[in-house]
Amino acid sequence: MRFFKNKRKWLLLLIDLAIYAAVFLFTLVLKEFSSAANTNNEKIGYLYNFLIFAFFMFSSRFVLHIYSNVWRYANSFIFFKMVLADAVGGILALITTQLVPKSYIGAWTSISFVCM
Repeated sequence: MRFFKNKRKWLLLLIDLAIYAAVFLFTLVLKEFSSAANTNNEKIGYLYNFLIFAFFMFSSRFVLHIYSNVWRYANSFIFFKMVLADAVGGILALITTQLVPKSYIGAWTSISFVCM
């Protein structure tokens, strides 16, 4: 419950979520201009993919308490935990997108979202 009392952690979460949404929107715009065969199903797939990846990525960050350490002077172990959290969240999201209909947009595109 301490997380809800700390406004800096919420601010960091909102900034991360905004950047994550901007990356998805940017790739959707690039895909729109690069392919003439875009359909609404592909756009819905991108939306599903964004929601699934955001859920798993930020859930894994909460489980490993990433937001409680980022504002301090972080050492290499904290950065390793951040990479680990994003890798675990990304793998779980990639598996989930293959199970959810219309949400799988490709492994390389999904991996690039995790890396950003």
